Amino acid sequence: MGYCNVLEVDIILGQALTNARAEDAEFGVKQKLWEVGTSRDKNRIPDDVIYQYITFADSKIDGILSQQYLTPLKKCVLGQWDLDADITEYNQIIELPSSCNIVVADEIQIVNLVTGDKENHIVASVIDQYSITTVNPILTQFVGDDIVVKRVQYPPPINQVSARLAASFVYDKYFASQNAPNVSDYGNEMRKDAFGDLNNILNGKVILKNQTRVGDRFGNPWLDDTYAHRDRGYATSDRDMSRPQ
Repeated sequence: MGYCNVLEVDIILGQALTNARAEDAEFGVKQKLWEVGTSRDKNRIPDDVIYQYITFADSKIDGILSQQYLTPLKKCVLGQWDLDADITEYNQIIELPSSCNIVVADEIQIVNLVTGDKENHIVASVIDQYSITTVNPILTQFVGDDIVVKRVQYPPPINQVSARLAASFVYDKYFASQNAPNVSDYGNEMRKDAFGDLNNILNGKVILKNQTRVGDRFGNPWLDDTYAHRDRGYATSDRDMSRPQ
């Protein structure tokens, strides 16, 4: 899995590249208006294509941030909750004291602190303020008072940068290349948001948690409050990433 998952890219994709036809429309079944265009048409854009564009997006992120951080970036735990109810085998519902800060497409890890058993899952839905469901069934039985649920993520805002870039690349292939004029405003806006987040990291406005800094050859790069960018023969005062015109 890259810096984002397929579900996050599906959320970013607009309705132009989603399925607007009910599965059983030929039988005269009416479809609710708000259900039109809410899922990706996998016949048109299979998962393999999404995975490939996530790889391209992650490669771009690693190249841009390689002067500041050791790449590839590492995941870190951003939130931990105790389990409110035991989880039986093949169950997909997790009961927590609070489901705050957990959203669809988050990656979680269920851990037994005594035995060391653990499973990683993707959040499929948030039922209410106490319950969430997972995309795949939970195969291990988690019983007892020593069970915790951890939210595992790449440091913000890396996951959404990867998802926005991957979605914009999909638009370049399936939308912009087949329309006149050859421009996708939605894809351009996704890239602007992603590049803005990357520029904030390059300029030191956003510091990535739990990552290894590089660049200061003879000192601790964490001693500086803002990341030091040494003069290497180019305009170091301009910390924004290069943009091809």
